[in-house]
Amino acid sequence: MSTTVVSGPRVRVTAAVLVVAWMVVAVVEVSRLPTFGSFTLLDLVVRGALWAGVGFATINVAWREGWRRGAPTAGLVVLAVLVGYNWSVLAPRAYFETHKPLYDQAMGVSIGRAYYGSSLGWYRPLTTNGKASRTPTGMFFPQWIGTPDDAGGYLWSPLESPRGVDLYGARCLHPVDLGDGWWMCGMD
Repeated sequence: MSTTVVSGPRVRVTAAVLVVAWMVVAVVEVSRLPTFGSFTLLDLVVRGALWAGVGFATINVAWREGWRRGAPTAGLVVLAVLVGYNWSVLAPRAYFETHKPLYDQAMGVSIGRAYYGSSLGWYRPLTTNGKASRTPTGMFFPQWIGTPDDAGGYLWSPLESPRGVDLYGARCLHPVDLGDGWWMCGMD
């Protein structure tokens, strides 16, 4: 069995374009840029389309260019990205359950008293703005922030329900108990 090595300027340019596309999409997702502000569903759809588009392009180019061994690898990368995507808006309880160990670890990060919170460092992807804030009953990890003033997300309140807690302008009216002192509010 012979293997054909595909190379040349066209292949190198195509590979470089794909690498840049992956980097742009990854930076948009990891930095949690507010691409469409309070239009959460539109934001989710556009980000999902970006990931799906770059994934499809990668698999398509790999197959078309004769990288037969690279196509399955590209498929696995796309699958890993889909699994790692922030699905908190569509399935908030399932998202929390799969990320609970990270939220538990983020509790160890020292945050100040600023109204919109302080940076979570390495745990930035757990919130929409990369920050967590103190509440009278614990901590708030926003999953969305509205304009001009409201939010929703996960709250750690080990001693009591966070009902009535300020969520950046709105009140937590119907907290949902997630167990172990964790709650979600404004995520329905």
